[in-house]
Amino acid sequence: MRIEREKLHPSALEVAARLRSNYADVPLVALGQTVFWDEPVKAALCMVLEALAPGSHTFAIGINDHDYFSKTSAPLPTDAPFAILEHNDGTTHDLWVATGELSMLFGGETVLTRERLHGCGVEVEKVAKGCPEGREACIDRITAAWGWRGIAQTGDHRHIAHEIRLSDVLPWLTEILEWGFRESAALLEGEDARESAERFGEEVVEWLRRFDHEHPGALLSDAYQEAHRLFFRKLAGCNPDRVATFTSTDLFLFNRETVERPRFALLNLFLKPESREIACAAYDAAVEGSNTYTLDRFGEGAIPFDLVVPAGRGTLRILDDAVVVETPEPIRMPVPRRIESARELAEVVEDHFGQNTTLIGKGHVFVCMVTAEAILVFHESGSAYVHRTARLMQTLADRGFSVPLYPILRIRHHTWDALAGCGVRFRLPEHLAAAFGAPVVTATEFATRWQEVVDAEKRLLQEISALSSPRELVSFLGARDDGEWLRRLEEYTRAHDLLLEIRDRSRVYEERSRQIYEEIQRLKSEALEMEREKGENFRRTIKPLRERLFELAQEGVVDGPEVEELQRQIEAHEAPRAHVDAEIRARRERVAALENEAKEVRKARMENEKGPAAVAARQAIAEVEKEAERAKLQLVRRALLVSLGLPACNLRPTAWWFPLVDPSGEWFRNLAHRMELRFERLGPVDPATGGGA
Repeated sequence: MRIEREKLHPSALEVAARLRSNYADVPLVALGQTVFWDEPVKAALCMVLEALAPGSHTFAIGINDHDYFSKTSAPLPTDAPFAILEHNDGTTHDLWVATGELSMLFGGETVLTRERLHGCGVEVEKVAKGCPEGREACIDRITAAWGWRGIAQTGDHRHIAHEIRLSDVLPWLTEILEWGFRESAALLEGEDARESAERFGEEVVEWLRRFDHEHPGALLSDAYQEAHRLFFRKLAGCNPDRVATFTSTDLFLFNRETVERPRFALLNLFLKPESREIACAAYDAAVEGSNTYTLDRFGEGAIPFDLVVPAGRGTLRILDDAVVVETPEPIRMPVPRRIESARELAEVVEDHFGQNTTLIGKGHVFVCMVTAEAILVFHESGSAYVHRTARLMQTLADRGFSVPLYPILRIRHHTWDALAGCGVRFRLPEHLAAAFGAPVVTATEFATRWQEVVDAEKRLLQEISALSSPRELVSFLGARDDGEWLRRLEEYTRAHDLLLEIRDRSRVYEERSRQIYEEIQRLKSEALEMEREKGENFRRTIKPLRERLFELAQEGVVDGPEVEELQRQIEAHEAPRAHVDAEIRARRERVAALENEAKEVRKARMENEKGPAAVAARQAIAEVEKEAERAKLQLVRRALLVSLGLPACNLRPTAWWFPLVDPSGEWFRNLAHRMELRFERLGPVDPATGGGA
């Protein structure tokens, strides 16, 4: 595959020159868990360097088989040892798959978390509650990564990838590959293009089955190493013999023979008395604020290194009288005194486990083990934590403990731009077709428009996030649509206007109820005041007269002038009191009438607010709002898949997409020409130059 120097990005020429001048004898190394994602795309680097200076660089690509095959707490109701899963923010929210993951064309592990959806204005629980499929199934569906599948172990015991035999996982591996190839081929427009893609997929699956047949007992990592050579040949036309492969469990074997290699130099700083406290504190400071545990979380004496032993993988703890490996069943190796160097540790480990034990640094330290002897090649956005590693190494250097490290070499791809000029047409998946406004686009059109489409989807998310009410949402949807949502907007508006009329009538009833209540309270107060005044008047006027009559009666005087006068005065005072009684009675009768009226007003108000017309209007509004929330979810999901997924795939494309989509190799050649390169310093001391990279 011919590379034209004048088409290369200037950064590629600059980095290639520095590699020749400063790092001519330093190997370039790529490391990844699986061959079916982006690692083989680094063949573009190999192809460019070979074109510029044939044979000047050693390129090695490795399989990280020291890590677990998969991790998940998801319920997997199956007796099979493996299961193919989607990744979502529901039942598989904590799924971690690296060795057996696959993305179809345009797909990726972009999980739309509930938090992210909520941040865009989606009421996830509200949507899920009304789903006929049930809340859990709904959340799984709406948060799932599009176009991604992963193979997960189902048992309680978690195996590291190095323990997985190809024959054991082959049925699931071929199934997931056939899914990816089939779904990707379906996105190509034209029968010839689809048939070509299907043939490519069949060839890969057949190659894998043949490898399993010809290599009984082979590990999955064995097949992956050979697959790297296969893809390097298909992508870049590389001679398989020019591509060295290895596994991390082999590269980092830890014993008396290997311990003095530079890859284990950093280990010494965590063991030697003069540096171990400084190193551990620097590590904890570097990982603080990340998802990585500080060392105290692993127990007393923990260092940021793991041992891979037959019982599994576990953190190393260095105690005064023992070395402990925190495997599921911890392994304790007694020592006469505390281990103080990598060599002493190697002797203990070899004596206990033999020579085939692997020592691996935890993520932030692992990259240092590689770059102690090689330039590690990363894609942009890959292993984004390394800035914390650089902080760790700078802190150690500031305290007088420098470890020479080669730089990282970063590759920035322009995957979608590289489609320009390729004779391919895509039948886009639903979310991309909606975003591009067309079900079918040419490769050149995709290359030309993808960034503006991403930007448009980002703006859409901003607009949706700014909506503050259901009415604004329905109006927004209606403005975007000249059909169904315009009809629903009219329906929503009619129902909303009717409820406004109902509310206005209810306000009249409410006002009348308020007036009635106030009048009732006034009349009751007046009646109470009259009764109080009547009582006071009785005690002031009539009571003394009656008491005098009683006294006279006690004396035997029951008639005569005084008695007659007293009776006359009492009668004179009683006449006005009868009028007061009438006034009180009138007010109480009025109160009773008003209370009856109040009941009628409340009844009328209830009929107004809960009558058939009001119920129908509220139902119409609730239905439209529910559908609007679902429509908003679909828009947000689409916009997130496009605005997050396309840029992610642009930087880290799946290697087999290129030969499947474009057997001519033009897409991959364009990718190599557009590739940008840069060095990223990991430590303050470079073994080649004595300074920074």
